[in-house]
Amino acid sequence: MSISQTIVVAAYLTLPLVVGGILHMITVKTDLLAFAKIPVNATAFGANKTWRGFLVMSFGTAFATFVIGRLETTPLAVFAGPQGIPLGFLLGFAYALFELPNSYLKRRMGIQPGELPREKRWLFFALDHTDSLLGCTLVYFLWRPDLLPSIVGFFFLGPTIHTLVNLVLYALRIRKQPF
Repeated sequence: MSISQTIVVAAYLTLPLVVGGILHMITVKTDLLAFAKIPVNATAFGANKTWRGFLVMSFGTAFATFVIGRLETTPLAVFAGPQGIPLGFLLGFAYALFELPNSYLKRRMGIQPGELPREKRWLFFALDHTDSLLGCTLVYFLWRPDLLPSIVGFFFLGPTIHTLVNLVLYALRIRKQPF
């Protein structure tokens, strides 16, 4: 695979997570599935880490892989067929799960949910944009180790895409803060 193909595949690997994340932000904004807006552990992770997040990210990302896997222009068969749905579910679950250690650390430091500290702001910005990607990178690697160069590209391209999506959602008033 050429470098340009590797980059295209890396970008493609972000799509289901972008869709899952957008669905999650819309769900939060409109307070859908309020019955699941129960904190996983408010003391440990803060009130913003809820079971609803796990549900929406897991099923939303699974839905996205299902749809993307059926597009004729799909440049990657990783989402096609019946394996796309469980892959999407695992990606969404890993995304939500791998946010928890960062939230735990921030709660121990007295940083409020959804906030960044004054000191070392850049470090927590980086953590906020890579914690979930680490989990998703692991899932992709376990699922398709043959795509390692694209998976590494996914990890490094992901924070940029995450930031751009956040800015768009903020501009659309779906997200409260741009970062």
